[in-house]
Amino acid sequence: MREDPDGSTLSLGTSKESTDWKLCTICQEKNNSKGIVVLNPRTESYQKLLDIVADRASVQDGERCLQDCTKQTILEAKAMWHRSCYSCATNEISLQRARERF
Repeated sequence: MREDPDGSTLSLGTSKESTDWKLCTICQEKNNSKGIVVLNPRTESYQKLLDIVADRASVQDGERCLQDCTKQTILEAKAMWHRSCYSCATNEISLQRARERF
């Protein structure tokens, strides 16, 4: 992993994707129209997000930018997200549909 001098962007492994931790971790946008930003998520929420990212990657659905992250990585980076982005990303019904398509 590589960190930029200001500590805001992290490149993961050999992936060309990088995460700007000052933006929503999920959509990577600073879009106020997406609603409330959760600045201090619970530890369980971090793990749930990582588990869902791994599930979605296994069925080739969704973002892969956090695929190589660990809970410790996103805790240290103080990852945050829009509540609406987290809800969409962790939606069990859409994950089930992705599994059925795969």
